[in-house]
Amino acid sequence: MSKSIKILKITFAILIVVFILIILYLNVRPFGAYLLITNQETTFTTKERFSEVKTEGNIEYQEALDALTYTDLPVDKNINNEILLNIRFKDNFPDYSKLVIGVRDKENWHYDQKIVYIKIPKEKIISPDNISIIPENSMIYIDNPSIVIDNKNITTDEIKQLSFKPFLRGNHDILIYIDGDLIFTAKQQDLNAYAGTDETNISLKDINNNILISVIVEDDNDQGVDRKRHESRQTTLTYPNLHGVYKIELRNNADSIITEIQSSTNKIIFINKVYLASSKNYVLTDDNFSEIYFKNYKDSNLSLITFNKDYEQNIQINNISYKVPYQSKNTFSLPKGSYDLLSFNSNIIVEGNTYFAFNKESLFNPYKFQITKNIAEADYIITNYQPPIEDNGWLISTVKFNLSDLYIKDNKLNVLINIPHLAKNETKNYTIPIDYIELEYYKKPLFQR
Repeated sequence: MSKSIKILKITFAILIVVFILIILYLNVRPFGAYLLITNQETTFTTKERFSEVKTEGNIEYQEALDALTYTDLPVDKNINNEILLNIRFKDNFPDYSKLVIGVRDKENWHYDQKIVYIKIPKEKIISPDNISIIPENSMIYIDNPSIVIDNKNITTDEIKQLSFKPFLRGNHDILIYIDGDLIFTAKQQDLNAYAGTDETNISLKDINNNILISVIVEDDNDQGVDRKRHESRQTTLTYPNLHGVYKIELRNNADSIITEIQSSTNKIIFINKVYLASSKNYVLTDDNFSEIYFKNYKDSNLSLITFNKDYEQNIQINNISYKVPYQSKNTFSLPKGSYDLLSFNSNIIVEGNTYFAFNKESLFNPYKFQITKNIAEADYIITNYQPPIEDNGWLISTVKFNLSDLYIKDNKLNVLINIPHLAKNETKNYTIPIDYIELEYYKKPLFQR
């Protein structure tokens, strides 16, 4: 055998050994690290939802033109538990808008979505673990339904029995504070102005909106449209050993009046709305005044309206006159503070982002914080969102998804880019430059697949 053939054989054998060692290293990973895979998308092909390719220096990018855009990224099913999704973009967002990234997690076009950017001052961003630093009565916005906070307040006021005559029409939501057994009685007078039964369903709910018990104030057995006044009906809801804030819902068809409420707690407030019906138009022989109290924990709007032409009127709020128009709301702002509202003729609807009571002692603050669905009016935003990294005038945001969250088909993962402000006429011109979107994950070695 010639020397050249021996060298060739040795070289070939060495190459085989090296190849085997490389395969073993990539799939067995003796040093404990898996193979890092990065799949990047830099060109988006949905023409009506992305601009043409633009250039900035040596960077080619496109602008997102639509609120919802999609792209497929290649991914190996044999990944190690989780993926990182990175997006590089420029901040052309209007204030209090956001960028959301989602991965398809079900076959029926459902996406697990996570916020990757919010255009808000950094000092407003609070982690759910740090809500203790937020001042009481602050307005907060919670960016994800999965974030649960303890928002219950505790009152140190004395709890007493209470009886009052609110003369309420229609549906109402009530919050109570109770420390002990609840006894809640509601008396109802049917109007019989419309055909059918006139029942009022009364439900007691816990702070998570679970029904604890329901009772019914029965109809007066007159289902006609004769407007006759029969004997009033009442029912009592009882529930033992309650501690804290609970909700009571009154539900009816507005063909009756709740004339009286008796309760084992005097901490009773009405949420956002009261329909005051203490007038001869309903069950009284003459018009009577209605007086309610409320407290604004920050500047807030109040609305007044009547649906009966004869009851257009001026009411008094802290001795200042406000008009109650017919069939059109009078909406105005009231600053933070305590208020006394007096209507001399009643038959009006009062609405506002506050709590109303028929007795000053009934007022209490049920929650540590006021929760809003409008991110722009929030003092603080409760979120797990992490601000992006700045990169030469661009921003890079990263979110993590678990393997169990992914729906992978044909080795592709469908990714959603959600930019809500692009769906609004007033902000649709704030298009967002996107350089790339990419997946990072570690591929499992062969022996773990």
